[in-house]
Amino acid sequence: MKTQKILTSEVSPLKISSLPTRPTAPTAFGGKGYSAYDMKAAFDKLPLLIIERFNSLIDDICSGSILDAISVDSSEGMSLGTIIEDIENGNIASYLSVGDTSLATAIADLRARVEELEGRI
Repeated sequence: MKTQKILTSEVSPLKISSLPTRPTAPTAFGGKGYSAYDMKAAFDKLPLLIIERFNSLIDDICSGSILDAISVDSSEGMSLGTIIEDIENGNIASYLSVGDTSLATAIADLRARVEELEGRI
């Protein structure tokens, strides 16, 4: 997954409030000597960071990589992606429970009983 959380340490220097009171004033007078172009760029920095991270999140959602980043059971190291994969390939039956046994074992027991009953007919 490419998406990263936007940290306060990244946001703070991009805030307009982080600029000096008179950013267009020369540095000798406490400004930064910004031109009109520099001021426009300063106003664009934070929204552009947000757009970049948001687009990265959309890419992760569309590619499916976000599913592997969502932890479902930390003791087993399982992710949402693993569970979806197990649903598709049928492996989920091995760890779903029916009473005190797995679904796979319960299905095997039912099949054996059906075969036994069919043999009696």
